[in-house]
Formats: sequence, structure tokens, C-alpha cells
Amino acid sequence: MVKLVAARLGALAATDGASVEADATFETMPSVLFDAAVIPDGEAAATELSALGHAREFLRDQFRHAKPILVLGEGRRVAEVAAIALSDPADWAIARDIVPFMEALGKHRNWERASDPPRV
Repeated sequence: MVKLVAARLGALAATDGASVEADATFETMPSVLFDAAVIPDGEAAATELSALGHAREFLRDQFRHAKPILVLGEGRRVAEVAAIALSDPADWAIARDIVPFMEALGKHRNWERASDPPRV
């Protein structure tokens, strides 16, 4: 099941003019309830998410819990601001394309990423 988590509830405008409804907010929905996260492409999305502390923390928690993360295009800026390492080729659970992301979902978590205390 896919859920759209956003800065606020209500309708969000997509770049193609379509409208999508947010299912939850970063502030009220803990990331531990999700098996994975997708950081969207788009300059405006990257700017807004990078500036939003709750979004950064949501992604850090996904990383800390060794869950798969799909980083699309400009979403790399959000990952970098959230201090998520994108340059580790051994971390198969950080994907930049849908096929490796779907494979990572099947494996559930990259336990090799887990550390105590967490790196992020």
C-alpha cells in the first residue's frame, strides 16, 4: 500500500497540474510504520522537503532502521541535507531507479547499514 506523506494534509499540486491528496503528515506519522520511502524528483519538492525538519527526520529514521530508500533526481538534495549517505556502493537499499528499489523492498532491510549508535 502506498501512502503519501507530506508537510500538511490536503490536496497537493503535481507538476502536471493534477491534484493528489496527502494521507498523513511528517509530523504525525512515524516513519517506523513504513517499509520504505521515496524521495521525489523536482526542484520545488527538493527545496521544500530540504527545509522541512520533520521530513529530514523522517528520512533519517528510515535510514537508521535500514529500510530501502528510492532517491529520484533532485531528491538527492534532500537526502544530502538529511545526511543520508548516497555514495556507498555496498548499500543496495539506497536506489536511484525503480527496479533496484523493488528488489530492495523484497529484502526488507539492509542490516549491514544498521549500527549502534546510528551513523546519522
